Amino acid sequence: MKLTTFAVVIATVALFASCKKDDKNNSNPSSSNITAGQCTISFDTDKDFNGTTSVSIAASATTSAVRANNNTKDQLTLTAAGYSGTSVSTASLTVYVDAGATTSNGNISADFNSSTSNDVAVLTINRTNGSGSSAAYSSKTGTVTITKLTTSEVEGTFSCNAVNESSNTSINVSNGKFAGKFK
Repeated sequence: MKLTTFAVVIATVALFASCKKDDKNNSNPSSSNITAGQCTISFDTDKDFNGTTSVSIAASATTSAVRANNNTKDQLTLTAAGYSGTSVSTASLTVYVDAGATTSNGNISADFNSSTSNDVAVLTINRTNGSGSSAAYSSKTGTVTITKLTTSEVEGTFSCNAVNESSNTSINVSNGKFAGKFK
């Protein structure tokens, strides 16, 4: 298991070694400033997240924003990877909303991993440092608020409690922000 984890860490570092550096000044991401098919994701944590408590991944060639229709639901998937020094951060946010939904009538809220909510979201975050140490967490409870959703753009905020299943530890994720422009 440790050999597999080490191999994944090395592959991730190698894959994203040429990624655009984390943008620490991305406090209010806007989809209007993003190239089609890209996104930005930022968030804070209440505990050390493998060397930091604040992650901000700017839009670059190592980010993506996709809106796909699955019959009665649209799947919005934002995936971002960026580096700072010798650390690689990745975040993936997937939100399921009603097919064709927009924010023309107000914000859309989705719960993380809820079986009772109509709109559901999943967040997975990972941070690997240069020594090969990795911390991966998945959302368990919390909320995503989509403040802008059109056929081509998405923006919003999120907060959640996330769990690392391997170590049975959790962190609180706050001040989460995202923006993306679909292809």
